This record gives sequence, C-alpha cells and structure tokens, in this order.
Amino acid sequence: MLHIRVEPVSRGEVVVVVRGELDCATSGQLRAAITALLNRGGIDAIGLDLRGLELLDSIGIGTIVVAQRIETTDGRRRRNRPSSCLPRARSAAAGPSPRPRTGAR
Repeated sequence: MLHIRVEPVSRGEVVVVVRGELDCATSGQLRAAITALLNRGGIDAIGLDLRGLELLDSIGIGTIVVAQRIETTDGRRRRNRPSSCLPRARSAAAGPSPRPRTGAR
C-alpha cells in the first residue's frame, strides 16, 4: 500500500511525502500525483520525501527518475529531502531483511 501526501513548503514549492511500498503495483499513484502537480501550474519546485518508504523496487526507482527528467525539462526543480530512503527501504529483489543480532559475542 502507498500513501502520498502533498505539503506546501513555500509559495510555488511543495513536498510530496511518500510512505509505504513504491513498486510496480503502486508507482502509477506517484506518477499521477506528480503529473497533477505539474499540470496544476504555479509550482516551481517539487520535493520528494521518501523516508517513509518500506519497499522500493526498480519500477519505483524508474518512476522517480522519469519524474525528475520531466521536471527538469519543464524548468522546475526537484528536491529530495536530506535523508535518503535507500538505506531504509528494502529492495524487493533483496529478499527478507536479515535478522538483527541479539546479545554480544
């Protein structure tokens, strides 16, 4: 499941907060949200806050890359939040996350 929230930052700038799983089943939702912002007008910069992602697959990554290309071509700026989602998000191809160790060796 994917949750998307758009937060205004300043005049002409918004942050799209993305939580959950960004994969082949949900990437269309992010694409639609970004397209709606671009078509709305009055937006000069779109930030992406991906810290809440739990899963990110190659289709999700591709969606982010295409959005960046469209925004750059259109003269807008895309900003990522300082904290990257990649260390936290588990890749679909990576399989289950390893269990944390308990106790000292």
